[in-house]
Amino acid sequence: DQHTAGRPRLRPPANQQRRKVLLGLGLLCASLASARLIQQTPQWQIARADYRTRRGETRRVSLPDGTLLTLNTDSAVDLHFSTSARTLQLLQGEVLISTAADPAATPRPFRVSTPAGDIRPIGTQFSVRRLDDEQGSVQVQVFAGAVEISPQAGVSSRLEAGQQARFDRLRTTRPLPAQPSSAAWARGLLVAEQQRLGDFLDELSRYRPGVLRYAPEIAELPVSGVYPLADTDVILHALEHALPIRVSRMTRYWVSVAAR
Repeated sequence: DQHTAGRPRLRPPANQQRRKVLLGLGLLCASLASARLIQQTPQWQIARADYRTRRGETRRVSLPDGTLLTLNTDSAVDLHFSTSARTLQLLQGEVLISTAADPAATPRPFRVSTPAGDIRPIGTQFSVRRLDDEQGSVQVQVFAGAVEISPQAGVSSRLEAGQQARFDRLRTTRPLPAQPSSAAWARGLLVAEQQRLGDFLDELSRYRPGVLRYAPEIAELPVSGVYPLADTDVILHALEHALPIRVSRMTRYWVSVAAR
């Protein structure tokens, strides 16, 4: 263009360019910080776990050292094996563990890590379950051998075969008899022995998608039996025939249980 030829090209002032660069760097740093915070959330850790199960699924895993894991429904674990230690981090749910002797030349200690504290097995089979209470409690049941429980800010204690206890960051409850039938989920079964119907339905809800609600007046009804977990609707059908209850289904994902 002959009218603009020879005119100097206008450039933004240096300080304006500098502000744009600093703004871009600030946005980049904010994005990286946000990504790091997201990666530290429990949801991200569970999604990226080494081993996990969906709602209603169980899974058996053989670890490199020969230890056998069975993950219960909606569970997740991470492995942290090094030359000096073997750590299993329970991120969510429940796991049944049968420990094996470490094949390494120098045996490495095995431990289960939770936010409430650690569990160190001593040649054993045991289960660990993270509970959904305000204290972030963990339930441990020992079926063979023994374990040592070490709360984050409490005194360590030992559980022997046939015992169970709960612990949080501060303390461990006194030992009670273990319930081997509570680990029947590892065989695809849900076992009830004169159990409150409310407790049974709470447990059953862990294995099915959606909402399972029940009326307070039926919560104290006793339940006994062995129920296959392959189809939780079959379990509800069996309960409806054995007890004075009525099961109502708005959809497959919204089920209510009330008195008949």
